[in-house]
Amino acid sequence: MSTSKIVKYAQFSFDFSKCEVHIGSSITELEPKVMKVLSVLYECQGEVISQKEIFEKVWQGRVYSQSLIQRAITLIRKALNEDASSAKFLITYPKQGYCLTPQNVSSRISPPTASNIFKVLLVLVVATAFMLFYQFVSYESSFQTYTSLSSITKQHSNDYSISQNSSSGELLFIRKEAENYELWKKSPDKEQKIYTSKHKILHTFWIGNSPAFTQYNEQNSISFMQLIGQDKGQIIFEKNTELTSAPIANESTIYFASKNTIYEFNTKTNTKRILHIFTDIKTIKDISFSKVVNKIAILLDKGQLNHQVVTLHLDNLSLKKLYNNYGEYNSIEWHPQDPSLLLTKSNKLILLNFDGSTSDINYATDRKLSSAIFALDGRTIYLEHNYLNVSLVKSEDIEGDVFLSDISYSGANLFPKNNFKNSKLLFQSDHNGLQTLYLKEDKNDVVISQARKGENINGYAWSHDGQKIAFAINNEITIKDEKGESKKITLENSLYIRGWFRNEPKLLVNQLIGGKPYPAVLNIKDHTIENLSDSTASCAVLESNNNLYFVQNDQVLIKQTPDGKRKVIHNLINDEYDDLFVSKKFLYASVKSKNTHYVQKFDLRNFVLSQHELPNKAILAGVNKDDNLWSYRNIQYESSLYKLF
Repeated sequence: MSTSKIVKYAQFSFDFSKCEVHIGSSITELEPKVMKVLSVLYECQGEVISQKEIFEKVWQGRVYSQSLIQRAITLIRKALNEDASSAKFLITYPKQGYCLTPQNVSSRISPPTASNIFKVLLVLVVATAFMLFYQFVSYESSFQTYTSLSSITKQHSNDYSISQNSSSGELLFIRKEAENYELWKKSPDKEQKIYTSKHKILHTFWIGNSPAFTQYNEQNSISFMQLIGQDKGQIIFEKNTELTSAPIANESTIYFASKNTIYEFNTKTNTKRILHIFTDIKTIKDISFSKVVNKIAILLDKGQLNHQVVTLHLDNLSLKKLYNNYGEYNSIEWHPQDPSLLLTKSNKLILLNFDGSTSDINYATDRKLSSAIFALDGRTIYLEHNYLNVSLVKSEDIEGDVFLSDISYSGANLFPKNNFKNSKLLFQSDHNGLQTLYLKEDKNDVVISQARKGENINGYAWSHDGQKIAFAINNEITIKDEKGESKKITLENSLYIRGWFRNEPKLLVNQLIGGKPYPAVLNIKDHTIENLSDSTASCAVLESNNNLYFVQNDQVLIKQTPDGKRKVIHNLINDEYDDLFVSKKFLYASVKSKNTHYVQKFDLRNFVLSQHELPNKAILAGVNKDDNLWSYRNIQYESSLYKLF
């Protein structure tokens, strides 16, 4: 540890004798081991120190634990008022280690060698050049604060999937009216309905100056259509698999994404080819094409709220990674003139530059965004707000006919978790505009916690004795007892809480590794994390005797005993498991088929299976100790279109 008791670093003071970080009048106290990690980094400013090297210096003689390092780094970053995605002081170098950016190198105790001086000078030169470049890029692509928001359409209806003619600036959008889907075209002085269908219209796009769209057909496959006259559509081609983003046309070529694959279709030769297949993602979220740089920007969902932006160069099909971050990202859009990208993240607009730097675009609304595109002038932005309304309904049994209670706040009411010792219930709702965790007892709903703007609630669970709650918001886990006393655990990365082990201070969580979920154990006492499976899995739940159930490859249901023995319970052929729930006697599985959801019910004694459909297209949401079922009902998506300027 540094021989100086108090040292200066940037605007901070580190008091190593008292284990404190000072900034102005604010003091953050760190644990001794965490402060020793900071000391190691401070003594080696400008050098990348590996995790193992830090561990050997701080935890001498102990078995190596990556999670201890990660936790210490997280706590240090919190004391420095920064996070990993935008760190200026404590930088992560993937697969290499950590580096404390050099600030006051002359205050180091060890006399600097010539090689160290060269390293520090080199780092300072590079950092200065980067800052100048960053300021230039930020200046060139900066946006004023947007203050005006107006509706794009003349009537407030359920409108969605806006696209723009790249020559005229005319807009296409879809409107849902009663049982029909309508395609509308809007110019500055006119708004007209140009096509009506009983089949669901999914996306709009333009082929030159001709409106185009995708819709389901009689065979439930997807037709790519071009409008050839008022209410007359012509099929370009058809696709059997689900589209994950709106198509984009460039002259005679249409680009589109399906699950993990980017395709192109040539309308002149009627030929289709694969441009790229991604192997390490959950799905492709959105794509955008730029004629200026001849690239497709791709927003990838890697699972567990991890998103990545890459570009695909159409000259040589080479990929470039631009950005990686956690959160609820929905869309991506090229700027029409500049080499920058517009991202929507929950209720945020983010400008992503080619050097990977980002800046928030301030705008006059707090509503959640589902997509955003630039107008041709590069300043005006067209927004689509998407609202999910979901009611929670509790019924007596799996037939779902006998209604017991409901939660019907305006908005999405989700993830009911019953206390198996009493009638208390945890649930999540966004009816007030932010993700909020509620405790329902009798007729009273009490706020347990509320995520701030840009944060996410990452699961919650009751302890088996019914006296404690564990919940996660981003990478911070809170343990709360019935007296209201709380313990907080801050981790390097976000986890999703799935359950609580019986008679042990451990949580069942989903841990994200390489963009894929793995069931794992989080020890509440020492904050260590241990994987339960060496392969990716989802939907993990615990039986009361700590038997683990999870799903592999979306279709294989597996039981794993506490000693690690595994058994395949069921294997789906065409459908996919959506979630698992367990009561004292039964294991319930929500299954998603092509057009609906159904429920599988397994007897835990012998795994005899019965299959059920809930009434009114309801989806299984949870189960309590008496095998009363919670289900999602009255599911409706509502959207509206706005112009931001």
